[in-house]
Amino acid sequence: TTPLPASVNWGNLVINYNGSIGGNWNQQGALTSIQGNLIIKRTGTTGQDFRLTNNTSVSLTIGRNLEIDLASLYIKDGNAIGTTSLVQVNGDITINNGSLNLGTVDFKPNNELRFKGNLLVTGTGLITALSEDPMLVANSNTVQSFYSSTILNASFKVGPGAMIKLSSPISLGSLRALVVAGSLNAGINSITMNGGLLAVSGGFFFSSSKIDMKDGTCQVCQGNGTFSFSNGWCASTGDTGIINF
Repeated sequence: TTPLPASVNWGNLVINYNGSIGGNWNQQGALTSIQGNLIIKRTGTTGQDFRLTNNTSVSLTIGRNLEIDLASLYIKDGNAIGTTSLVQVNGDITINNGSLNLGTVDFKPNNELRFKGNLLVTGTGLITALSEDPMLVANSNTVQSFYSSTILNASFKVGPGAMIKLSSPISLGSLRALVVAGSLNAGINSITMNGGLLAVSGGFFFSSSKIDMKDGTCQVCQGNGTFSFSNGWCASTGDTGIINF
């Protein structure tokens, strides 16, 4: 269970082990660069994860795709004050019957998993987090698609300049936020918020279907995708948000 060697620029990295290794395999922030794909196929027995860090900061760039099969990838399992987690996926994220857990963080936006390709969650695949603070962030300057067969139990942000098109109805977990600082086209796909915040902060949100807030809050304001504790996702600079039904 010792971490992979630090400061290695991996090509394609495949994690695939079926047997128990006595617990989770925590990399303690040592994994920082993967030039190709990160493929998580198996991570031991039920309940065991491949983890990037706990109470140390981590910064990881994945040059191509992130794929998770019958396995569990856990980003950050500790929330020590001042530690950060930033994972940039330059390709697609595909989760097929596996689990991606963003974990926890002291304050948003200290834990972000950013991606430039498409997001596809199939079967019993799951994206989750321990609170509403860790963010899944679309940050490409070309159109990205988003399909999920299960509840998105993590907060989601469309970054400035990013363009997301939904390919399925989306239901967010309890109190999870949906922040639009770029462009989100829901089309005919409904969105269920389950009590969380829908914030169109300087972005454009188009929908010709239903948005069910379930006691959540809808906020349209000027913004640029940044968060402050005084104004939330609103800001004194940036574009004015628009919702177009």
